[in-house]
Amino acid sequence: MFYDTHAHFHHKLLKNKTERIVSQLKETKVSKIIEVPISFDSNFEIRDMLADYGELFSYAAGVHPNQIHWEEILDKTYEQKLRNVIETKPTIAIGETGLDFYRCEDLEQQKRQEVWFRKQIEFAIQYKLPLIIHVRQAHHQVISILQEYQHALSKQISGVIHCFVGDIELALQYEALGFKIGIGGRVSHTDEMAQILRETVKQLSLESIVLETDAPYLKPEGCKGKVNSPLNLPVICDVIAELKNVSRDEVAKVTLRNAKEVFGWQG
Repeated sequence: MFYDTHAHFHHKLLKNKTERIVSQLKETKVSKIIEVPISFDSNFEIRDMLADYGELFSYAAGVHPNQIHWEEILDKTYEQKLRNVIETKPTIAIGETGLDFYRCEDLEQQKRQEVWFRKQIEFAIQYKLPLIIHVRQAHHQVISILQEYQHALSKQISGVIHCFVGDIELALQYEALGFKIGIGGRVSHTDEMAQILRETVKQLSLESIVLETDAPYLKPEGCKGKVNSPLNLPVICDVIAELKNVSRDEVAKVTLRNAKEVFGWQG
């Protein structure tokens, strides 16, 4: 049984494929998917869009760092709207939030990302929900901010570092802060960064790993079709099993337990 801890079925590349993908999930033993909003507006769309699929989907609430486009004067309005979603709609995680300086070199916009990263950490603490963290070219800043909140976050499983790519030392820093490491399709690739990730997976405890697809992004190497989906989760599992020299069943069992530990199994 597999738990996809990160997907985006509201994305235009998956919207029209949802029914077909869901109909095939039983064959691949994918039994739970966390639908993660990207834009602010998607917080209001995802639950209605996927309501017919019952307990297959659970939902995060948050805003991606690259999607913070409104002016600072509107922060209180957006903060209250997001709080309303968390309080009134079924929500099992906060995110994806974090910092992405790969696509954003503007210092003022980087500061805006930090403001909203902190807001969402504080939501996670207040509502006792795990975080789903996106980070690109900002690991030092993300770790520094998380350390500020370490005492409050240590009272719960802190969450997942989504789509992790980095060496074992970096992974262990996040592990020390209470985070699981999200491993997706990149682990099957052969570029230089993917090779670093593969070495990290070899060394990292299986108890620190959760599976994710980031569908429709980051399709595993060699998979058919133009877009990624949770149907490819067993492929990711098999790569991890090979790297760690254990069985697919062992990876599936332990990563499922890890995901349940962080997110539970709510409908």
